[in-house]
Amino acid sequence: MEAPRMVAADVPDRGRMFYLVDYQLDFIPEVKQFLDWKAATGHAPATIKAYCARLLRFYRFLATRQLSATQVTLADVTEFVLWLRHPGHDAQNARPHPLQISTINLITQAVGTLYDFLLRHRLISQSPVVLVTIAASAPAAERDLLAHTRRHHLT
Repeated sequence: MEAPRMVAADVPDRGRMFYLVDYQLDFIPEVKQFLDWKAATGHAPATIKAYCARLLRFYRFLATRQLSATQVTLADVTEFVLWLRHPGHDAQNARPHPLQISTINLITQAVGTLYDFLLRHRLISQSPVVLVTIAASAPAAERDLLAHTRRHHLT
């Protein structure tokens, strides 16, 4: 399975929109629906572009594992977080240093928001993502890469 790409499209009444496409340049349907919904609910174009860029990392990971978004499990999400931490994991976007915890949180949050959308629209029956925010300044933050697997309730 080839990795997807992010493309820009000029959409009437919305201006420039960003989407993910597969190797045949077909829209990735669930991401298109999600980003169109974000645009329809008044999110800024820069916000939609940021979601698209973050989801691109997730879909590149899925391509390396030959998974569709509907096949993802909690274990896959955990592997995704570890994959983000490994320098040079992505041949198209190799980098010498791991991503910051705050960046990983933003990417994981975008994936979780996508799955919440899919759940609300009954496109899936259960989300594989459990989100928790890790404080970037916390001393243990660098070691807590599996925090997304635990559900924390704010009181």
